Formats: sequence, C-alpha cells, structure tokens
Amino acid sequence: MALQEITDHLDATAAGLDQHGERIGDADAPVTLTFWADLQCPSSKAFALTALKDLLAEEVRAGTLAVRFRPLATTTENPDVFVLQHAATAAAAAQDRLWEFVQVFLLTQREENSGYVTPRHLALVAQQVDGLDLHRWAQDMAGDHQPALISATEDARAAGVTGTPGLALSSGGVTVGPVIPHLASIRAVIADLLAGADGGGAG
Repeated sequence: MALQEITDHLDATAAGLDQHGERIGDADAPVTLTFWADLQCPSSKAFALTALKDLLAEEVRAGTLAVRFRPLATTTENPDVFVLQHAATAAAAAQDRLWEFVQVFLLTQREENSGYVTPRHLALVAQQVDGLDLHRWAQDMAGDHQPALISATEDARAAGVTGTPGLALSSGGVTVGPVIPHLASIRAVIADLLAGADGGGAG
C-alpha cells in the first residue's frame, strides 16, 4: 500500500481520537470493544480495514464506544517473533500511538510467517507513525512484555476468544463475547448493552 493511502486511512480513523495506552476513544464511553489480534493474521487485517474502520469513524467518534487492543498469538508460529511484534506495539502504546502503529502494520502486512517481521521491518512501520519518538520507542521495546502477553491470553480465554480477530463487548460490568466480527453483529450487541444500561438506570 502506498504511503499516501496509509496516511489517508489513518486520517479517516485514528486522527483526532483520544488515545491512552491500548485504548482509543473516550475513557468514559459507555461501551468498550476489546479487540484481540495477531498482527500477521489476514482476518485481523480484514476486520481493521472494514468493520473496525466504520466503528472508529462513527461509534468511537460519537463517544459511544471505546476500543481496546490486546495481543493474541494465533497466526504467528514463532513465539519469539510474536513477542517482538507485541514489544513494538507496546512501545508505541507507551506514547499513545498504538493504534497508528497497529494499523500501519496491518496495512503493510505480508504473507504470514514468511520471515518479514524483523526489527528492521518494525522500525520501518514505526517511522510511518506521526509523532512517535523513535529513540524512546526503541528503548521501550527492550522491556519485559511477557506478563502483558500472559494477561491478554488469559483474558481472551475468559471471554471465550480462541481466534483472531477476537472480540468482546462490555458495559457496566456486563461482558458479551465472543462477538462475531461483522459490523451488523457488533452494532446489535452495542445496542443491546446500551438498552440494558438505560433500563438499569431507569429502575
């Protein structure tokens, strides 16, 4: 994908939205979508370019929904490569640039397990993230990211998520998952959660 196409995609999705760590969207949004992904997973890419793009443009911008990214190893066969991918993503999250990094990676995704995910490739992805301090990003990659991976995997299992893209929606202590990664299905669950919240408030 051409650089201008990547820029246009980021402008249409992440630009102007509040980000903090792995979250994009208003911290007070009534519904949260947790999105588990393996960055080498073609289905995760397809979801990001279709349903997720629409959710970011509409529900997230409207303040109805926040989205949380979590790593889950499914497609990536080499565990060391998966840890490397996650370290790069977490280092971007430390600067509140996770969503730009994830989307640039997915937009430039190649054949899975073909050996393209190297420190150099990840650095090239990082260079396309506007506002990312590359020196700090490289330093943060060296941290211990294994506990976060374990936590994300355990949370996925608790939500019934075993593949990617894996989705769960939560609101007011109620969690629904796994959710089918189709826009209409996601919006139906969001509507049900909002209706339940309104009903609870009315009681």
